[in-house]
Amino acid sequence: MKNKKNLLTALLSLIILFAGYLLVRYPLFETHGMKGWPRFLLVICVFIIAISYISKAKILPLATSISYMVGFFTGLLFHTTVVDDIVGSTDNLWIIWTVVILVTVIISGIADFLSARKKN
Repeated sequence: MKNKKNLLTALLSLIILFAGYLLVRYPLFETHGMKGWPRFLLVICVFIIAISYISKAKILPLATSISYMVGFFTGLLFHTTVVDDIVGSTDNLWIIWTVVILVTVIISGIADFLSARKKN
């Protein structure tokens, strides 16, 4: 029964993640103009969800999938665009997006670790 619940959590996490990716990649493309970075973050998140499935983590897979969209919208909210003569136009949305995902993964990973440790 636990294995089935773990599988359902992983599948639900992947569905949420891919829905977020499709939303960012196609309808919201004009807001960010990135092709490669959303796909890179998707691959990283899929890898984290797979690892969390293997390790039977409960919080990490859902937190990872939700952090993809939360990170994107946080990046949209707080990003800045800088224009200079040497580099041209640069935007930090991708940095904010990535940091939100990383912080979420770290915090939820620690929470899963402490939860598993408490049960034992």
